[in-house]
Amino acid sequence: MTKPLVWSVVAKRNIKQIKQFYDERNQSSDYSKRLLRVFKDSAELIERQPLIGKNTDVDGVKALIILDYIIFYELLEKHILILMVWDCRRDPDQVKNFFKT
Repeated sequence: MTKPLVWSVVAKRNIKQIKQFYDERNQSSDYSKRLLRVFKDSAELIERQPLIGKNTDVDGVKALIILDYIIFYELLEKHILILMVWDCRRDPDQVKNFFKT
């Protein structure tokens, strides 16, 4: 039986920021809609195959690389928690700081 996916507040904010960035940059939502579809498909893959992600340095946190992004998630007892969607072109110290808190 698959565990349901839960998107954290941070992950939802990440998705919203990514969409807003591409909508403004491209003056169109076409690309951002396709990108959001990729994120949704990737999340469904995680839901079906939760062990697909690579283990990270943070205990219990897995990472799935999709295009220029990493979806960080955690397998919990009752659900799978999507922690964040990280743009790999950003400062890596910011993602390290996220997991320190």
